[in-house]
Amino acid sequence: MVPHLYGRPYTDYPCLFFIFQYVFSLPSGHVTALSISLPSALSASGLILLTWWFTKDHLREKVAFIATICLAALPEFWLKAQKATIDMLLALECSIAIVCLFQAEKAGRKQVSRAFNLFAYLSILAGVLTKGLVGLLPLFCWFLYLALQKRFMDILIAIPKWILISVAAICLEAMLFFKTGGIQLVEQAISSQFLSRIGGQPNKPFYYYFIYLALSFLPWILWILAQLSLMKRSSYTRTESQKVEGLDDNRLLPLLVAWSSGILIPYLLSASRHGRYILPAFMPLAIAMALPISRLTDMLDEEDVHRLLRGVFILSITVGIILLVLFVWNPFGSKRAFGALVLLSTMAFFCAWIVWRLEIDIRPFFLFAILMTYSTSAACLTIEPGISQKESAQKFAMCTEKSLSPGEKVILVGLKPDKNGIKYALFSMAYPKTLLFIQGPEGLKNLSLPFVLVIPEKNLEIIAPFLSRHVTRILCQGSIHNRKVLSLKIISSKK
Repeated sequence: MVPHLYGRPYTDYPCLFFIFQYVFSLPSGHVTALSISLPSALSASGLILLTWWFTKDHLREKVAFIATICLAALPEFWLKAQKATIDMLLALECSIAIVCLFQAEKAGRKQVSRAFNLFAYLSILAGVLTKGLVGLLPLFCWFLYLALQKRFMDILIAIPKWILISVAAICLEAMLFFKTGGIQLVEQAISSQFLSRIGGQPNKPFYYYFIYLALSFLPWILWILAQLSLMKRSSYTRTESQKVEGLDDNRLLPLLVAWSSGILIPYLLSASRHGRYILPAFMPLAIAMALPISRLTDMLDEEDVHRLLRGVFILSITVGIILLVLFVWNPFGSKRAFGALVLLSTMAFFCAWIVWRLEIDIRPFFLFAILMTYSTSAACLTIEPGISQKESAQKFAMCTEKSLSPGEKVILVGLKPDKNGIKYALFSMAYPKTLLFIQGPEGLKNLSLPFVLVIPEKNLEIIAPFLSRHVTRILCQGSIHNRKVLSLKIISSKK
């Protein structure tokens, strides 16, 4: 039940996400790009359905529809959904847990409340088995929610339960590692999943996540600004009947604040910062974004709606021209998936035609969402294959190993096995027997000569003393995922 990489236990993440990838690979009998991406895609689909159900239960159906489209049409969400993103599964598990805790509090019957609580705790357990301690984030979000409502007695009552759930989840994960490699593997898992991500110099600045979220939700921020610009021309007067329903409950808004903050705060304190980490905050932010969009949509008159439609039409023509230029120019040397692009364009046009005929006030919003989804997918089909090929290590590995002798070792220095290292290993003839990973120059001392050395160019200074004592020959220069790398043949020691 512990993942293995290059024949050794992989402790960075627990097993659940990899189990799903294995299950989806069974029908074809081998791993494919589709089988390893399906857990992310299905998790994203589940998150979209959960957004619809939860928002509809607490707000108007119109707000629920807008919130669902806000999430589904985000280019960043769309891109992460189609790749093997472990944080997408975690986002679904965290969202289910928080939603169930909220629904349990709202439920009138004890049996229903207990069922929701059970689902919440099972989701937290699944989160821990997906990404370790960060699977406990829903408990922190719920703590913040109760604190915002000044329900300190409820917090004191819940603390023993939270401790019990946390200890049970952590012990289950630790037991899986212990059964595979004993206490040493447990210590290694604690280091790789927790200690290494807390200490050290942050890989990105403190404000990184705020910029990332602003850019991720930028399309809807611009849409709100477009609606506001039209409101200046409108003589609309707000009436009581057009308030957003559900916020009078005084519980939903604190939940959205606690939910998004509870995901963001721990990652702000972490040394490892990546945008995908805060995918669990996308659902509450999409719901929060839907509230002003819905309110402003209610305030628009028919003339304003037509202005928005004209703007979306002009934007569609512009996007179409840009995509056509990219397809013809092909700057990244991609294999052009003409059939897939035609099918995608036909589906997008058909959906837009149906929406255009609907007499609804959110018609411009819906068309804009279709345009975003289409342009993101079309851009991926046009650009992504070429970028992936350039970032692939295939050419570099073939160049490096074209004269590799049988049994000769290939040593990778400074390339992490689960990141750029695996990109090289996918195309290496030396894998698995004679491909070795070494993090520093110390591991080079006892190796028998000759061997091939692969190292990032920026790390050459680290092994400069070793190279100065040996006869070397440059084999190949290239890049792996935009990182410049160099391969050398270490022939013999200098006399």
